[in-house]
Amino acid sequence: ETNNFINLSFLRLFRAARLIKLLRQGYTIRILL
Repeated sequence: ETNNFINLSFLRLFRAARLIKLLRQGYTIRILL
């Protein structure tokens, strides 16, 4: 039960980090253009 909760939170964190990375990448590309 606890392990599943940890996996879920980790997955959510990973997804959020990836989203932030993509947003930052798009932001830098916009500045360069």
